[in-house]
Amino acid sequence: METGKVEVKVKELPEQKKIKLVEIKGALDALTVVDVEKELNPLIEEGNYILIDCSKVSYINTSGLVMLMKYQIKAKRRKGAFKIFSPNKNIYEIMDISGALKLLEVYKTQQEAIGSLKI
Repeated sequence: METGKVEVKVKELPEQKKIKLVEIKGALDALTVVDVEKELNPLIEEGNYILIDCSKVSYINTSGLVMLMKYQIKAKRRKGAFKIFSPNKNIYEIMDISGALKLLEVYKTQQEAIGSLKI
């Protein structure tokens, strides 16, 4: 388990400019949430539909979970969306055990997350 490192890539879906695909690679912990927030803040402010690809998230703790839940709430307030997809088994279990799944919208695939959008 390597903490303290994260990469964030933002892509725009060509057919829908308001849909932003955000790939997170690495750990979501107290050392990395600030870096992720720097990428997410402008996207949230613009009222975009944000899809978070968690397939390459290797570790998450309460700092990461709180950050995800915070952006879920912010997106709803701005009439946007914040969807998470493809978490690995361990990340999903942590989301489940912590109770975060009661607030977060988590999908198995990118297609399911896109299909759930009300555009």
